[in-house]
Amino acid sequence: MEFGEKIQKLRNQNKWTQEQLAEKLYVSRTAISKWESGKGYPNIDSLKDIAKLFNKTIDELLSSEEIIDIAKKIDTYETSILPYEDCCTVFVPKHPVINPKESIAINEENKFDYNALIDEAIENIQTIRLRTGRKYEVFKKEELF
Repeated sequence: MEFGEKIQKLRNQNKWTQEQLAEKLYVSRTAISKWESGKGYPNIDSLKDIAKLFNKTIDELLSSEEIIDIAKKIDTYETSILPYEDCCTVFVPKHPVINPKESIAINEENKFDYNALIDEAIENIQTIRLRTGRKYEVFKKEELF
């Protein structure tokens, strides 16, 4: 059974309309329709929400073939088959510096004048007030306090 069919079956078992399911997942009814018809797939956050809502695992919702197809569609398949334990190892430097000496860290931190940086940040505070359908306004600190 394909992902869309599973979602539709689970929705119907709960006697929910597409609109009701969409409200529970904070997505549009059109998104539910696309998922059920196989014309689209949810993002990972929505997929997690679907699994939680129906008390299923993501593996139960997606067959392994579907997972591969989705990975290919979103251009992550080639990265996913690289010979690494996990995706993080792809981005870790080959020889990372670990366990630095505390004295060296403190010495480097002492090179920064944090008070000057904080004063500069406060001096340059701006608040931007956005208004729908209008231009935004920028206020400097002295105009607000």
